[in-house]
Amino acid sequence: MQADNIENIMQTDNIEKIMKTDGIENIMQTDNIEKIMKTDGIENIMQTDGIEKIMKTDGIENIMQTDGIEKIMKTDGIENIMQTDNIEKIMKTDGIENIMQTDGIEKIMKTDGIENIMQTDGIEKVMKLERIEKSYTCEMCGLVFSYPSKLKIHMQRHTGEKPFACEVCGLTFPDKSRLRRHAKIHSGEKPHDCQLCGAAFIERSNLKIHLRKHTGERPYSCGVCVSSFSYKSDLKRHMRTHTGEKPFPCDVCGSAFSEKSNLRIHIRTHTGEKPHSCDVCSEKFSDRSKLKRHMRLHTGEAPYSCEMCGSAFVDKSQLNIHIRKHTGEKPYSCDVCSERFIDRSKLRRHMRLHTGEAPFSCELCGSAFVAKSQLNIHMRKHTGEKAYACEVCSSTFSYKSELKKHMRLHADEKTFACEVCGAVFLEKANLKIHLITHAGEKPFPCEVCSLTFSDKSRLKRHARIHSGQKPYVCQVCGSAFLERSNLKIHLRKHTGEKPYDCEVCVSSFSYKSDLKRHMRTHSGEKPYDCQVCGSVFSEKYNLKIHIRTHTGEKPYSCEVCFSAFSYRSDLTRHMQTHDATET
Repeated sequence: MQADNIENIMQTDNIEKIMKTDGIENIMQTDNIEKIMKTDGIENIMQTDGIEKIMKTDGIENIMQTDGIEKIMKTDGIENIMQTDNIEKIMKTDGIENIMQTDGIEKIMKTDGIENIMQTDGIEKVMKLERIEKSYTCEMCGLVFSYPSKLKIHMQRHTGEKPFACEVCGLTFPDKSRLRRHAKIHSGEKPHDCQLCGAAFIERSNLKIHLRKHTGERPYSCGVCVSSFSYKSDLKRHMRTHTGEKPFPCDVCGSAFSEKSNLRIHIRTHTGEKPHSCDVCSEKFSDRSKLKRHMRLHTGEAPYSCEMCGSAFVDKSQLNIHIRKHTGEKPYSCDVCSERFIDRSKLRRHMRLHTGEAPFSCELCGSAFVAKSQLNIHMRKHTGEKAYACEVCSSTFSYKSELKKHMRLHADEKTFACEVCGAVFLEKANLKIHLITHAGEKPFPCEVCSLTFSDKSRLKRHARIHSGQKPYVCQVCGSAFLERSNLKIHLRKHTGEKPYDCEVCVSSFSYKSDLKRHMRTHSGEKPYDCQVCGSVFSEKYNLKIHIRTHTGEKPYSCEVCFSAFSYRSDLTRHMQTHDATET
């Protein structure tokens, strides 16, 4: 039984049985062999007569001129059996290519891989012919199958037919094997165990994949770069970084993503869904990775550290961006002005300066911002939140940058000094701006009035004069201001805060300029002198009024009699004469 790879059986007579014949190439003119069983490795048996038994012989190439074969069993790989007559049975013969001119065959059972049975007479039965080298092609998609049963199962994909239903949940499947695997989910059966960690799996293939975690095997290599992966799906996702393919588009805004999971997380920006909640502060997040990073704020964990300066970060992406500060790498470039950035988010915010887009608006005052982080910082004005505390003096600050500058006061750290005038600065950026004042350089011109400025921030503030924009609004009285610092100073009118104290007397002031003027009362300083008569004044405003005595300017007019006055106080006194006449 199970004869494999037979190519030709020609003119065969009088063989009673040939069973499981494997690997024999030629058996020619064989007589009187009673049995040949499990024949291994024999190359030539020639002119043999009266052999009673040849057992377990595999790989026979030639058995020639043998007579009287009663049985040949388990012979593998026969290529040719020629001039044999009266074969009664050939059972489980595997790999036969050609059986030609055979007479009197009673049965051929379980014959696998037969290509041609030609000119056969008197065959009673041919049963379970398997592995026949025929092809069965799907007419719909062109896939080729070796077995008609597999083609039949495949066709169910096109027809959508799923005839095998789960008795527990009602799910249907195209074939019985898938149903059988699915049933293990309900039964909890996981017959395939990992001998290293004890993890159990429903299917052997899943266990095989799992083992790569322990072995480190990475059988899937990228053909473009040197990356390799443990899983085929990981390689497929990786290839999209080379091709730029983003097959998962958002139906709402059209944004496209390289992975389905990223699309799913993105959709939550439209739905507002935040399914992941912090157990400490109850803040919610749209995806688990953001929650994980957030939790490190509570635990203080910063597992990613810079090997160059020792700075530690909550997540790896922050470290990668930080390292670019050391290397100077700026891989993201603006298409409009060619300015370069170390990370994509900074480029995205920068682009909004060109487009005018400010998508993050305050619900309380309507102020709009380029970045969400700016909005979050802005909200502290309304809430009064001061999340950053000094560990030395317990002062609190709304912004981390303010705390950082404050801490330098305790350390008496003023490391950035101007070599021209000796002025010292807490930050290098401020020193750089200051140096421009010595050079007289003003490289930033206004496009409206052509005024030039020494730094970009001053130009930005100046531009609000032309646009009329006053983005900083007092929530108490509604006054609006061009700059945040002006709003901060204005708020002292409402709060009564007087942070500037006189060191000579007990007077205190809301504004630094008021303290400066007050100190002149103690010092007697009068820095403003009249160029006409030499009179000196402690305040510039008083000099301005005094100049009118020389120019004759009278800017204050009476609306009743049209009299004009140099000083507001004179107009006030004059108005009282009209009030007295009316009474």
